[in-house]
Amino acid sequence: MKNSVRTYSTFPFQVVGWSESLNSAKALMASIPARHLPVVDDNGAIVGMLSDRDLNHVIVRNSESVVKDYMTQPVEHIDENSSISAAAKKMLDGKFSALIVTNKSRAVGILTTDDLLKTMVINDRESSFSILQNGLASALYNSPISSIAQTLSNSGI
Repeated sequence: MKNSVRTYSTFPFQVVGWSESLNSAKALMASIPARHLPVVDDNGAIVGMLSDRDLNHVIVRNSESVVKDYMTQPVEHIDENSSISAAAKKMLDGKFSALIVTNKSRAVGILTTDDLLKTMVINDRESSFSILQNGLASALYNSPISSIAQTLSNSGI
């Protein structure tokens, strides 16, 4: 499915444990690089999302600051077969900058606003190329070159 969430989401994706320090989460984000990390509990279940924005709102980080105290929860998700427009609408309506992508409630990826912007650029490029191709074909068909080509063709040249 060309315009499904599956096509544009990031997979595999990195997660961070909820008991990890904010400093280690920030270092992980910088090393990937990423602006969002799904947060997992001790059993590996996704329980929240940590964004670079969450980290930027932390005024004082000490050695006791942990991810679960600053993550956004509950985490929002969308099925991988959903359309890009459905994902964009959900993100806009909820003011989310990332969604967990699921397949039968199993996390299989992450979709971010950056992914949506890339989708727009790709679709716009494909649309522009199609318009350009159709425009050129139409211009050639309706131009004097078309009648010259037809005359040459009729003459066996």
